[in-house]
Amino acid sequence: MKTKILSLFMAAVLAAGMLAGCGKSSDDSSGGTESNTSEAEEETDKKSDGEPVVLKIATILTSGEPAVNQMEAFAERVNERSQGSLEVQVYANSELYANAQDIVEAITRGGNIIGFFDPAQMSDFVPDYAVMNAPYLYNAPEDIEKVGLSDYGQEMVEHAAEKGVRVLDSMTTYFGTRQVISKKKFTNPEEFKGIMCRVPTTPLWVKTIEAMGGNPTTIAFSEVYSAISQGVADAAENPLPSIYAAKLHEVAPYVMLTGHMIAPGGLEMSEEFFQSLTKEQQTILTEEALAFAKGTTEEVLAAEKQVRKEMEEQGVEFVEVDTEAFAETCKTVYTAFPEWTDGVFDRVKEIVDKE
Repeated sequence: MKTKILSLFMAAVLAAGMLAGCGKSSDDSSGGTESNTSEAEEETDKKSDGEPVVLKIATILTSGEPAVNQMEAFAERVNERSQGSLEVQVYANSELYANAQDIVEAITRGGNIIGFFDPAQMSDFVPDYAVMNAPYLYNAPEDIEKVGLSDYGQEMVEHAAEKGVRVLDSMTTYFGTRQVISKKKFTNPEEFKGIMCRVPTTPLWVKTIEAMGGNPTTIAFSEVYSAISQGVADAAENPLPSIYAAKLHEVAPYVMLTGHMIAPGGLEMSEEFFQSLTKEQQTILTEEALAFAKGTTEEVLAAEKQVRKEMEEQGVEFVEVDTEAFAETCKTVYTAFPEWTDGVFDRVKEIVDKE
């Protein structure tokens, strides 16, 4: 993804700006099309003729996931608070775009699109952002907000804006603790070897699963259910609410409690489009995005407990694993990216561990 996006940036000369509802009120069960893509980008800023400015939240997340529920609440609050000057619409289930990469590209073209991405995806614009997604970095979900609102977190927001991407919520959303659901049981890195585990295309994920012992395979999340059921993949990793919403427990009976990432996320849009809005509209979006982050965090925490209970009732086995062994193998990830600023991981870890 990195190569494609960077080449797009060069072609566009950075002309525009970029960490889970249905229909217009709704990543992953129906594919986007080129016609949908062009329609999404045809909407423009209509402030001059009194019509509302339309912003479309496009996500590959599945309807019913906490993040999607909170996107809908975010849309309602923005629409009401702006008194009709903004109209936010939510499109889940890959309805507008087939994958996250297409959403990113729409944003970088200056489209009226809001995406929900993790810091690792943002590393295509600001390499140091990926550190926020490093495996076994955080001690608890509340550490995400601590890092996002720190000097480091605000520096990342500023650097992203310089590259054309507005991070609306300072990447303070807790998306969930990522676990591995699999057709094959394992408890340590040695047993994980050879198991084909679906990951996003982001290099950080690929290197993390490799370090843990698995065999990473990049498949669109909308295709994971069929991939596991047909034997194209053995496993996938995601927070429990996403796993449950995608019904992956129907085709894989084991959840390994690796907890390899306490995962942040955030709402992003084109910096160019953001700057075309009035100051009042900008304030509404950023304030309500922070409210979205808090709402999603609260809902995810509650959903993780409820989802585990429901999955266990449906016969899914939750497996305790040697997390210390996995964490030790993942230390290689911290030095695997020469594009990261020297010492940046230690800087973020110090923020996390600070009382």
